[in-house]
Amino acid sequence: PYSVYMNKEEATDFNEKLKGEYVGIGTEIIQYEDGKIEFYSVTEDGPAYKAGVRKGDTLIKVGGKDTSELELSEVSSIVKGKEGEEVELVVLRDNEELTFKVKRQNIDIDSVNSEIITYKDKKIGYIVIDIFALNTAKQFEDDLKKLEKEKFDYLILDVRGNSGGYLSTVTDVLSLFLEKGKVVYQLKTKDKIEKISDKTEEKRTYPIAVLVNGGSASASEVLTAALKENNKAKIIGTSTFGKSKVQRTQELSNGSTIKYTFQEWLTPTGDSVNEKGIAPDYEVTYAASDLENPYDSQLQKALDVLTE
Repeated sequence: PYSVYMNKEEATDFNEKLKGEYVGIGTEIIQYEDGKIEFYSVTEDGPAYKAGVRKGDTLIKVGGKDTSELELSEVSSIVKGKEGEEVELVVLRDNEELTFKVKRQNIDIDSVNSEIITYKDKKIGYIVIDIFALNTAKQFEDDLKKLEKEKFDYLILDVRGNSGGYLSTVTDVLSLFLEKGKVVYQLKTKDKIEKISDKTEEKRTYPIAVLVNGGSASASEVLTAALKENNKAKIIGTSTFGKSKVQRTQELSNGSTIKYTFQEWLTPTGDSVNEKGIAPDYEVTYAASDLENPYDSQLQKALDVLTE
């Protein structure tokens, strides 16, 4: 189950997302039905931004080629290129053509966002994890310790829509919370079951809530199950996806990749979540009206549960 074949382009995108970095200029582009290509995101302090490129600029030439003759994937390939080399961009802004030479560099993808929420005169740390990439654990620890300096009372971890990632990464994240010797998860290979335990001295004792939904899968479920079964957190939202399969990738000679399933992970108590997910302690659905409120209904419930 979940074994797939990815062509070279799909494999490159997949690997960049899981690695948490790519070589490029720090932009995201979109192509409209009329063929126009526009920068809809330009990372501040990235090479493109420093060169003068701005969100909303229309890209009309890249590397000397007219973008009207190229597909979006071809434009992306030219923009990325090799680290340290320059790419020339010609953009249209307010009916004026502007030319920029941008040096490609290694770009880190932010997979963690955090803030302090003040609610009922209490400080609540709030951390969103988009994916468990190779660099996510470092980003998470940096954000967590930054928030801890502000002395919050409670913590909310948001893994809604997080499709998973590396087991090693979620293990590193969990090691910041669990006591040494506590089981993080179990690995099942045919008839063999191995318990993976926390080996670190670090732990946290403040109350935690975890936000989940049907898009929380794999490594997100490892996090959820470990904190729930070790009595470290209350789970809020809707049932998780239900994927307890462990996968590997194998690159083929033409640059394509096969991602295949070879193990199953189990919760600390030995339960499989496959095809059933993890039920929350507090079932709360996301409502359309949430867009009008300062906090969506699931986040609101987490705030209330922690502060009641």
